[in-house]
Amino acid sequence: MTKYSLLAGSVGLGLFALLWLLSVNQQNIVTRGIDAYEYHRPIFGGLTQAQEIVITRELRGVGAILVNLRRADNIPDVHVSITDIHTHQELATAIIPSASIQDDQFTTVSLPSPLVLAQQNVRLTFAARAATSANPVGIRFHPDDPYPAGSRIEKEMSQRGDLALLLLERVPLWRYIGTTISNHRELATMLAGATLVASLITALASRWGWRRQPQRQRLIELACLGLLALTGTIVRFFLIPQFHGVSGGDPYNYLFIAQKLADLANPFEGVKRLPGYPLLLLPTLVSSIDTQWWMRALSALAAGGSIFLTGLLARRLHFPWSVQVIAAVLLIFQKDFLWTSLRPEPYTLYTFLLLLALVLFFNLHHRAAQLAFGITLGYAAMTRQEGFVAAAILGIFALIFWRQIFRQEAPTGTTPWSRLLPRRHEFTLLLRQLSWSFLPALVVVSPFFIHNTLAFGNPFYTPYFEGERLQIVDSWPAFQDSLGATWGILSSLWRPSWDQLHRIPLNDPLFITGFILTLLWWGVQQVPIRTKHNFLTPLVSGLWLVLLFATLWVAIVHRSIFNHFITTITGGMLLASVIPFIYAGRWRAVIVLTVGFAQLLVALWFHPFAKHYQQIYPLTVLLLATAIVAPRPKQVSLASSAVSLTSRDIRETLLAATSRISALTPLVLVIVLLLASLKPEIDEYNQATALDWVVYRAVRLAEQHPTPTGFDQAYLPAQFTFGNHAFYFSSEDEHTIAQEQQWLEQHSIRTLVVTNHTKAFRELGASWQLIKSFRSEGKDEFMFESRVYVRPAP
Repeated sequence: MTKYSLLAGSVGLGLFALLWLLSVNQQNIVTRGIDAYEYHRPIFGGLTQAQEIVITRELRGVGAILVNLRRADNIPDVHVSITDIHTHQELATAIIPSASIQDDQFTTVSLPSPLVLAQQNVRLTFAARAATSANPVGIRFHPDDPYPAGSRIEKEMSQRGDLALLLLERVPLWRYIGTTISNHRELATMLAGATLVASLITALASRWGWRRQPQRQRLIELACLGLLALTGTIVRFFLIPQFHGVSGGDPYNYLFIAQKLADLANPFEGVKRLPGYPLLLLPTLVSSIDTQWWMRALSALAAGGSIFLTGLLARRLHFPWSVQVIAAVLLIFQKDFLWTSLRPEPYTLYTFLLLLALVLFFNLHHRAAQLAFGITLGYAAMTRQEGFVAAAILGIFALIFWRQIFRQEAPTGTTPWSRLLPRRHEFTLLLRQLSWSFLPALVVVSPFFIHNTLAFGNPFYTPYFEGERLQIVDSWPAFQDSLGATWGILSSLWRPSWDQLHRIPLNDPLFITGFILTLLWWGVQQVPIRTKHNFLTPLVSGLWLVLLFATLWVAIVHRSIFNHFITTITGGMLLASVIPFIYAGRWRAVIVLTVGFAQLLVALWFHPFAKHYQQIYPLTVLLLATAIVAPRPKQVSLASSAVSLTSRDIRETLLAATSRISALTPLVLVIVLLLASLKPEIDEYNQATALDWVVYRAVRLAEQHPTPTGFDQAYLPAQFTFGNHAFYFSSEDEHTIAQEQQWLEQHSIRTLVVTNHTKAFRELGASWQLIKSFRSEGKDEFMFESRVYVRPAP
């Protein structure tokens, strides 16, 4: 190992020397100023703006944040001069063309020749002599202390402070790196945190030291998955109170079904949705639990369970521990999965049930697992219509792979085809096992089939086939459009912004690069390193580290390039990971992929919204984790397969660690960037649901006051809470104040809820007492408000 250590040391010293000897151009930002109108100084005619600076390195150019201060049709060029403070000698001049001036951005200009000065004081002067007071050029600045605009102190301070300047300098590479990180301190901190998290995930996935006690090892691994699931659940419970109101009518549709269940009425009559999820909403009807909070809490708990089951499913597929950990960690904050898991709808619950059914499916050789599988599969089908598709596919695969699933020994001396068919004495056993596995599911869903048979004459009928507003695929162009929208959703999974649709062309060079690199990395990993001294391992590890630093650097300096880069590369990785997934999981992976693909087709066929793919996201992160680790079939972790590590083990571990950190860091960075912008996204959501929120709170308060209760409009929260026990004023029609008063007297209204969404009940008599008003949050010009009035009994 000595000569390879010397080789690695020599390469390290060479890289260190490059940091000192190699010089590059850098942008040194002196200050960015303050982005407000009052913090811009005018430049026109003889009025110039100047600032003294000290040049310590070779100066190649200068820049400033210039603006069109009065929004004139055109502004003149800006002249920049650099003069020596002591000798007043003009050292250099340059012209900033007006066409290059853009608001809120540095406009730079190169000097005709570099200024090679050492610790010399110079004055930078900006002039626009062709400009007038009607069309001045503004230059941003940062005062010593910002004061309110227009105040006396602010006017006195307007001549003090630094201009928003940028210096283009020639510096050693090591200083360039330090300055760039300093200029992007917040992003660099995120990058460092993302790298640290990726390293910790890799270290956790290695699980060194557990290899001597397999039973303890399994318990520790399950405990780690449980801790990750708990983390995801806690994060969601922390976010739930920040959501105000619900979007659309679907949550109330499920609540209306829950009311039918509470009244022992037929929950299938007149509705499209199934009663599995509404059944869990019954506690809110018999207690004071906040309905919207409870619905989101169910989704949060289901998300935590899905995180745990994703790792457990990887375990059932015989994937190594590293795949289990990486998949679970990535799923915690995957953007579309996180956002949908905070919705008060059944998508995340169905995801949990489907994953649980898949985990149990690979454990059907136990009688208890067969019963649990049947009940889970049936309840999944009663939660979302896609569950029926999953049940059909798993039933087919149970017949195809019945020997592997039920752990039956194949008879010797037979062909593969004859092994598939059960013999006479095996047929009864197979029928019994299939009955224990699938009959409970049939019992759970039987009310659905019975209702359809009686109401429509077809047990498989569903109102969804009627179409209405859904995008039913009834033509080839419609199919292409839905397919493109589906790929747009799946390819946006690691987009560093919260938008949910970004289509990546399959012929994009970056996409093809990601696809090819993923397959190359997987191919390299399948070839074991057999030689004792293998120089390729440190070389490949070094290349992975170079790729990591290059990715981080692009993320710091060129954010927009990074956003496109990571989204497109990940799209290629996702598509290519199907091959290593099938190779490592064999027939089990084929089953999982088929179920996932069928779920995808259902969403594609009806309505390709991101929430309809919630059950697909755990499988996508499982695919990415498989691509990153590139496991071999039934691979056992390196640390658990040997008591002592050999030199070859160390080299393979080094290669695996560097590759996984390099691949994980950009994905974790995307998560960090998304979480940093989550609060504005929630605020935007709350603005969209503001009316529902103010009405919902008013309704909960109105419940505590005398009836009859009246509303200025038939709002969904009011209809759910009061139903026919309240009165709703038809505020859409033209009406007079006298008609309002007549309506109030006609129905003897004692409690009245009104909003500024309508023009009704703007003038109430003195007999009405305002109990409380609820106002929406946000910065919109129009903010919704609801008011609760009570009229004492006569």
